[in-house]
Amino acid sequence: MKNYLLIVLFFLLTGISYAAQPSPNADFESLSYAARLYFDNGKLFADRDYEVKYEIVESKFVQEVVTTPFPYRFEVIGFNNKVISSFQFDPRKGNPTFNSGKITVYAPYAPDGFKIDFLDNASRQILSLFVSDSSFCDDDNICEESKGENEKTCSNDCRAGRTPVPTVNVSLPRDEGGFGITALITYIVAGLAALGVAWFGWRWWKGRGARGLLSPEPLPSSIVPPPQSPFKNK
Repeated sequence: MKNYLLIVLFFLLTGISYAAQPSPNADFESLSYAARLYFDNGKLFADRDYEVKYEIVESKFVQEVVTTPFPYRFEVIGFNNKVISSFQFDPRKGNPTFNSGKITVYAPYAPDGFKIDFLDNASRQILSLFVSDSSFCDDDNICEESKGENEKTCSNDCRAGRTPVPTVNVSLPRDEGGFGITALITYIVAGLAALGVAWFGWRWWKGRGARGLLSPEPLPSSIVPPPQSPFKNK
């Protein structure tokens, strides 16, 4: 029975929240960030009990009623470093005796959200929570459909009338006669080989000419003395 309840609870939780990026077909206005934080005597920290410090939940953001005279504030910052939204919140939830404990702060989801900055009641930034893993749009003025950007998920980059960036296939250059880079490499290698053969031939010819200029060694005498006359001693 216990295992059954755990399974049901798991499906209920996964049915209302996302671990990272929501569906591109979702209604973004009905989604919110749920930041898992820890409040400690005026300071904010990411809750260390959560591996992922935030979730995307199916809940339309509603501005909380802030009654404290010293509210905190969060700002959702886009990839272009501009403030997308900014709202006040009270980490004590109206309880002035609450000084430490876990809290959840909700913020409106943004498909080009980069981070959420949290500021204390003196407007000092005390925490930044990065949410770029849940975003579709990078605000670079290039509509990249291969990354899921379109007019719905990335209106900044894919405004109506803007031509999406085509996918470019890089190929080796060829001219109309079919002369390509392979043929060019072949000709270069053949030319270098011909130069090498010519150089070695020149060195061989030069060495042979130098040997021909040396004085030849004297040949052994091959003169035969004349025969003696048979009448010399008679």
